Amino acid sequence: MVRLTADWTRRRVLVAAVLVVSVLVGGLSARSEMPFSLVGLGAAVLLAVVGLMLDAFGGLVAGFLASATVIAVRQAGGAWTQADFVSALTLTVGLVFLGWLAGLAGTSLGDTATAASPEFVTVPAYGSLGLLSADQALTRLNEEIARAVQHDRPLTVVVLRTDVTDQGLSAGARSAAHRTVARLLESLVPETAVPFALARDEVGAVFPETDEASAWELLGPVMDAAGQASFTVREGDERRSLLDCAEVHAGLVVLSPANAEATQLVEAARRASRAHQLSSAAEPDGETHSRPAS
Repeated sequence: MVRLTADWTRRRVLVAAVLVVSVLVGGLSARSEMPFSLVGLGAAVLLAVVGLMLDAFGGLVAGFLASATVIAVRQAGGAWTQADFVSALTLTVGLVFLGWLAGLAGTSLGDTATAASPEFVTVPAYGSLGLLSADQALTRLNEEIARAVQHDRPLTVVVLRTDVTDQGLSAGARSAAHRTVARLLESLVPETAVPFALARDEVGAVFPETDEASAWELLGPVMDAAGQASFTVREGDERRSLLDCAEVHAGLVVLSPANAEATQLVEAARRASRAHQLSSAAEPDGETHSRPAS
């Protein structure tokens, strides 16, 4: 029962709603005389299929087009009369609603496919997560660098690298582990920070007006939470501790003459996190909270 409840997600509800509305609209069309019943039924089926390939707005437009087509056919055949005006109007409104609902379901299915993709982290804003893509982050970082230089304020960049140590994890479970770290970073850094995504296993943040010591203090709660976090493995409907199957390594770099550009700061932070990963591999307890050189 728990497995069935977990699988009954929002996208399934939307798809089921599309099927129900399609049946209702088709049934309403069947009450019309031939060949108008076939026109309405065909429009409903085609709209449900096409709408799933669009977003909500695209589905709404498709619904209006389908309704206009049905109205034009009925008018041309002399079936748009006062006697059946209410049922015809209900049918056209139902087609518009069906198109919008199918587009909404299509958007949900598209988001799910993106989240399941191995490259989901590189999608701008992580889908539902408020993380910038790498290109967006570099643009924003350049702006913060210019502001820091102009006002003579510190700035730091941190990169978190999630190394999955349990080789038995499925692709879906690995993605869940990576998303867990991304959500922790997004939710626990200050509002002034700029979280971003670099790769499937690398996320980071820009800390404006923050020196190295303060940046480590801000990063501490994220690392502590990572040590206690867990995630769901859908294949087995079980919870796994992140600490049991992955290590989170942090690299931090401060704005300096040697690292004065956005790309230099990000790459330096990535190298620091990778260096920390290599150094912690030699430690017996796999400690992930030590500070790599910045």
